[in-house]
Amino acid sequence: MEAVDLRQIENSLALQVDGRLLEKANRGNVVKSNRASEIGHTCMTFHSLRRLRSDLARPKDLGTLRRFHIGEALERPNLRLLQDAGLEVTESQEPLDWTTGNLSGHMDARIRVQQIYSGAIPLEHKTAAPSTYRMVKRIYDNGADWHELLTHKFTYLRGYPAQLQSYELLYNTPWGCWFFFEKASGEYFFWIVPLDFEYAETLIRRAEAIETNVAKGVIPTPVRCEECAGCDYASTYCFVGKDFGPGFEMLLTAEEIAIWVPRIERYLELKPASDEYEDLAEEIKNAFRGRTALVGNFLLQSKPYSTTLYKVPKEVKAQYAVPSEGFRLSIEKI
Repeated sequence: MEAVDLRQIENSLALQVDGRLLEKANRGNVVKSNRASEIGHTCMTFHSLRRLRSDLARPKDLGTLRRFHIGEALERPNLRLLQDAGLEVTESQEPLDWTTGNLSGHMDARIRVQQIYSGAIPLEHKTAAPSTYRMVKRIYDNGADWHELLTHKFTYLRGYPAQLQSYELLYNTPWGCWFFFEKASGEYFFWIVPLDFEYAETLIRRAEAIETNVAKGVIPTPVRCEECAGCDYASTYCFVGKDFGPGFEMLLTAEEIAIWVPRIERYLELKPASDEYEDLAEEIKNAFRGRTALVGNFLLQSKPYSTTLYKVPKEVKAQYAVPSEGFRLSIEKI
């Protein structure tokens, strides 16, 4: 068989798998309850749209669906690993339902931690890209409270506490637990979270307010906020045809989108790692300045070198000043 024929067969196999992911994403588009995984959203417009106009939700692209699949594929083997390690973990996917606010969800598992509570507590399995994992781990290692996630620059992380707190409240347990798993290196850590009854109560009140809006068919007027970044409805309902100002250029051709969207997504994915690299480089350089040291299996050598500096007086330098134009790039997902 010709190599070109094999390539066509291989591509057709991949397309068949892609089709399955798209089919799963489009199944059950009607949303009949308030999801615990989304109740952390503070935007009431989003919640009404999710319930009343779920058909307007922007379809997930294949890249996003593949990333979701990674989390699903790793969950069961990881829970089995915890069980094999002797932890009292019970796979659950147990449905929850809070009738008053029509709040629903499916808890990943339960774990029993005898040192803090005699009963089993909710366990949520969270897979994360390396950069996201490091950001969350840094918050944990620094001893910061989980509430810091509620204002994180990555708005999807703000939903994690709301989901776990909902489970803790609805299952009447004083604790919950995250199991964060980094899907590249296999690193992981547990984060045990106490129930914040006051915060959890705000989620229930939000769910009840959503039910009131849904019953009346009310979709609140959109108000621009941080959560609009990446929202399913920002470009399909809330800000359709928005005037972004003079010089705004819309890339509409399929070719341009196919070229630049993956590059922009990759850029945004790598940027946190780049920022962390700069921070760590400065920290390590300062700690080992002028030293030669063995650290584990690493040899660190910091040697002096000479350069020539030209200290030009300001009045002399000012004589050679000329205007210069530059561009600052900002990227916002809408």
